[in-house]
Amino acid sequence: MLQENRVCDLRNPAFKPDNLLYGVVVIITFLFAVIQYAAIITVFYTAILVYVLFRNRLIMHLNSFMYLITLMMGMILFQIVFLNNTMLFNSGFAVKELSRLVIYLLIFLVIMNINVDFDCMYKLWVALLYLSLIIQVIQFTKVIMIDDWLRLIYGESQGIDMTVAYSTMEYFRSGALFLNCNQYIKFALLVYCIILQKIEIDYLQGQRLGVIRHLTPVAAVFASIVFSGSRTGFIIFALISIAFAAYFLSMSFPRLSMKGFIAVVITSAVMVIICLGIIIAFSGRIAGLMKDFRIFHILLGLDTSMAYKSNTFLNLIEDAGIGNLLLGFGVFDTSGWESTLIDFDLGYMISFFGVFGLFFYCLLIVSILSKNRCEGSVFHIIHYGAIAVIIFSSLSSGVFLNLRVFSVMICALFVKKQIRSCIKRNGIDRYERNT
Repeated sequence: MLQENRVCDLRNPAFKPDNLLYGVVVIITFLFAVIQYAAIITVFYTAILVYVLFRNRLIMHLNSFMYLITLMMGMILFQIVFLNNTMLFNSGFAVKELSRLVIYLLIFLVIMNINVDFDCMYKLWVALLYLSLIIQVIQFTKVIMIDDWLRLIYGESQGIDMTVAYSTMEYFRSGALFLNCNQYIKFALLVYCIILQKIEIDYLQGQRLGVIRHLTPVAAVFASIVFSGSRTGFIIFALISIAFAAYFLSMSFPRLSMKGFIAVVITSAVMVIICLGIIIAFSGRIAGLMKDFRIFHILLGLDTSMAYKSNTFLNLIEDAGIGNLLLGFGVFDTSGWESTLIDFDLGYMISFFGVFGLFFYCLLIVSILSKNRCEGSVFHIIHYGAIAVIIFSSLSSGVFLNLRVFSVMICALFVKKQIRSCIKRNGIDRYERNT
């Protein structure tokens, strides 16, 4: 039986066990949602789903994300049948994509039917952030050879090799347990959105002084981005910060006119851009230290990796026929040839599925917006922030096509989050307690 997602009552006796269940699912996903453990986690998620369904008397809460996964699976099955003899299509990789989508579906069905206290959720995600930052610091200082343990768990990785080979911030890059720095940064930015959401909720509940205590996890996010060496992550962090600063100022002055709000946005953006510009332009003069930080070499990143990825994608599209533009080339080996190393989500989605790839990406955004509406826009910072991370990251690296990154995002975006008291925005109740 299907049922529309609704906010549940915190007094529900199943709520506290759900906090524990959610913690277990998130931790397992955070640690083991990788290809080499795909079979094990599939069994784990299936068992959790069976338990949740029986507990909920076969009542399932769904949203449009279900349609996205179903359509993509159908498209890949179509390609296996009709594109099996084409030059680029690889049936083995198509099967891997199907298995990844099955895992997404299982996590989604579990998470959509769990109710979690937002305070518990916040503490869990911040704890995982601190754990990641500690691992990054250990990898940089090399006080413990933690990289050997990571190899034992996850196997050989170029990301681990980089942490071992370099000991200066100019070249050092750490993705913590994610190994890949560009993939880890999506997790850090997602936690940043959760922190900003907690700041807003505390502010609207009148805990003005309590907002200050969240500066420590914000600093931890920034430090983690620095250790990751991700220039794209640094840019997205700055953009989200600008947007939140402008929103927070407008929220503090509810009678601000539209012109005033636009002025606040522009002022916030200009101030942040000027500060970042000064740091980047004079990075070699600030105590001789900032020049060694990779994340501030933004223009170099645009000239190298971004240019290479876009040129590879455009060269592939130039050779496409009408059929390829409509249906794509099919799922192909993304690591075999230099001509197919597109290495960013949107490019792969269009190359795999053609015009339908754009449709799938739009449907992903719609499913997140739908979840935001179901929760009364109370957790809008998490949802809009995640959308920003997905859109900007899709132009430089990947989110949806990385098993662990997107599995973690599902755990944060689609769970039914609850708060313990009502909040007011501009004098209007935005969230009625437990209704």
